[in-house]
Amino acid sequence: MVLGKKFSFVIIPLGIIIILDFAGAQIAKRTFPYWAYGESSNKYRVSSPVYHHDLAPNKDVVAKFGPRLYRIKTNSLGFKDRKNREIPLQAPFPRILLMGDSFTEGAGVEFQSTFAGQLAKRFAEYDIDLLNAGVSAYSPSIYFTKIRYLLENIGLKVDEVIVFIDISDIWEEIYYYGFASDGTVGSQHAGKPGISKLKDLRHFLRDNSVLVNLGYRVRDLIWFFRNWAQMEMQKGPFQMKFGEEFDPVEAKMVNSERGRWTFNEEEYARYGEKGFAKASHIMGNLNALLGEKGIGLTIAVYPWPAQIMAKDVKSRQVYFWRDWCLREKCRFVNLFPAFMDGERPAETVLKEDFIRGDIHWNESGHTRTAESFWELAGKDLVNGLVDSR
Repeated sequence: MVLGKKFSFVIIPLGIIIILDFAGAQIAKRTFPYWAYGESSNKYRVSSPVYHHDLAPNKDVVAKFGPRLYRIKTNSLGFKDRKNREIPLQAPFPRILLMGDSFTEGAGVEFQSTFAGQLAKRFAEYDIDLLNAGVSAYSPSIYFTKIRYLLENIGLKVDEVIVFIDISDIWEEIYYYGFASDGTVGSQHAGKPGISKLKDLRHFLRDNSVLVNLGYRVRDLIWFFRNWAQMEMQKGPFQMKFGEEFDPVEAKMVNSERGRWTFNEEEYARYGEKGFAKASHIMGNLNALLGEKGIGLTIAVYPWPAQIMAKDVKSRQVYFWRDWCLREKCRFVNLFPAFMDGERPAETVLKEDFIRGDIHWNESGHTRTAESFWELAGKDLVNGLVDSR
């Protein structure tokens, strides 16, 4: 009896605490916009047996990118879009397929504010539909394999493909992605994309428990100050060069290993040259595939914060892909000058056009990208596509 009373003495208050905890979380979710961490990514990000990973079709979820909550909507093909909509495999009007990685997907930014969304709106004025097939962590191996799958297995008909080649593509082709014997793309690391069931449970508790949510926020705060300390000590190329006003959060933006190979000889020798060779070969296969089907190819390049800080205007990224396009007879678009025109200091560009502490564009950066691309290639694409129909 004594043991039973002691058990009840513990269980009843614990049950009350749990009930109050979950009830408080429901109130907080409806009161504070930044309470939720967003949907677990396995609700809308899925693995692919052909090209490694993708977005799930017909989703409408609130996602989280850093401190940002934003809505992701996908269409019937699993492309990030303005709304859930059915995409016919053939259309009576010209269509452009956009491909790229997290910059093209628009990490942390809703579709209508991304450069893809803004360009889609402009092309729509000429009855041209732009479909955004870009997804975070893509690189040339996936660009080629996914486009081939869409064209040959799904039967999607498009008239032009635009590929936004990212700075990190070279690193990922060497250290992350590889082709299997059957032509599918796999990771060179163990595990599959997505979130485990255990992590899914943790995410549920995080969004539905005051105590667990606060625990995550304390963890994030600890991680922030830990990163701050690490940045104070690290020997990245920009850490000390720009003085105390260039804080450690911003230093993290420009000292990423994957972004230094364009101007750092050691990084280029370690993986840049081999990465270029592999990426060039794969993109050549893509251009040949598109040529067989009468589809045009446009390549666009853009800088990371590292290139902006290094004033890497004459970048390997620019000259390699410019020369490649000359050989392959495809359109080339250089977006480096859009962020490196000399009118704004590099630190100002990072503050105005990038998500703080991150390599990705904010809404202003996406607008700058859309406007520059439109001036450099948009009108020409419109004339070519309209004339071809």
